[in-house]
Amino acid sequence: MYKYQARYLLNRSDLELWSKVLSNENVHRRQLIDSVVGTGIPELEDPTPVSIAVKAFMEASLPSELLELLEKIILEPSPFNDNPALQALLILTAIKVDPSRVSNYIEKLEQFDPEEVAPSCIEHGLNEEAFEVYHKFNLKTQAMKVLVEDIMSLDRGEDYAEKEDSPELWSQLGAAQLNGLRISEAINSYIKANDPSNFEQVIEIAEHAGKEEELVPFLLMSRQTLREPIVDGAIINSYASLGKLGEIEEFLKLSNLQL
Repeated sequence: MYKYQARYLLNRSDLELWSKVLSNENVHRRQLIDSVVGTGIPELEDPTPVSIAVKAFMEASLPSELLELLEKIILEPSPFNDNPALQALLILTAIKVDPSRVSNYIEKLEQFDPEEVAPSCIEHGLNEEAFEVYHKFNLKTQAMKVLVEDIMSLDRGEDYAEKEDSPELWSQLGAAQLNGLRISEAINSYIKANDPSNFEQVIEIAEHAGKEEELVPFLLMSRQTLREPIVDGAIINSYASLGKLGEIEEFLKLSNLQL
């Protein structure tokens, strides 16, 4: 009996009728939901009743039942497996209802919008899952941001930069390491990125920490593309602090400093 009622419901674009059926006052609600999910949905090829059913479950505030419905639509063979909106809705619903399923959905599904799903993961404390989303869709800078800002692991950030090896990631990691006062590592990351853009902060923090030895290679790299008096002055100061007077002489000969 419930199977036929489910078919009738799915063939009617009547949200008012759905509202009555899904009301907690309906003593047969669970049986009808089981029939809709178990037998009604698999028979459908028209997207309209699927959309109506999903909307009805959402308006009835039945997130667990909605998860059941979406799993049937998306994870089992159907014409709607690759629907981006439904894939995203499945993950977003699981984030709220059953976070333990989220990682599995992320691994299996390919069509959802990562910029919709990952921020929701972060909002609900699922930082590892957010990283999985960005990494899966090759959004590397967003993935690095999750590692160093949300998961707060500079070590994993460094591993990721080593694996992906792009200037943008090394520069991003360098900024995070500098903020974390991992000064030597930050300088090394900026050198790997060939990025001198943050030279003022690097010089200030490195000099204050007495890291002139590590700072010199960064300054020499910076000077290949920059002609900044601050950089030139820091080179001389670093050599002086290290007692490398010969290097100061050589630098002055090769530079265009007007002293």
